[in-house]
Amino acid sequence: MANRLLQSRSNEERLKRLATAASVAVATVLVVGKIAAWLASDSVAILSSLVDSGMDLVASAVTFYAVRFAHRPPTFSHRYGHGKAESLGALVLAGFVGASAIVVCIAAVNRLIEPVTIRATELGVITM
Repeated sequence: MANRLLQSRSNEERLKRLATAASVAVATVLVVGKIAAWLASDSVAILSSLVDSGMDLVASAVTFYAVRFAHRPPTFSHRYGHGKAESLGALVLAGFVGASAIVVCIAAVNRLIEPVTIRATELGVITM
C-alpha cells in the first residue's frame, strides 16, 4: 500500500513538472509572435496582449521553479518541507501583474496624447 502511494505521488510530481514545462514553452511561442506583431504594427492593443502573454510566461516560469522547489524533501533548515514555495511564487506574480498594469496604462495614455497610425494590421489580426 505504501509503495503504491509513493508511486502515485511520484507520478503526480512528474505530471506537474511536465505541465509546467509545457506551459513555459507555449507562453514563449506566444510572446515571440506578439513581439514581432507589436514591432511591426506599433499597436497598443497588441502591446497589451504582449504584456499579458509576458505575464503568462513569467507566471509559468515562476510556477516551473516553485513546483520543483516545493517538492524537495524536508531538510535540517526546512523541517516541514518546501511546500510554501508555491505560495511565495504566487506573491511574486501578484507584484508582476501590478507592474504590467502600470506599463500598459502608461502606454495607453501616451497613445491618447500622441496618436499614431497603426501599421501592419493584417499581421496584428493574424497574431491575435
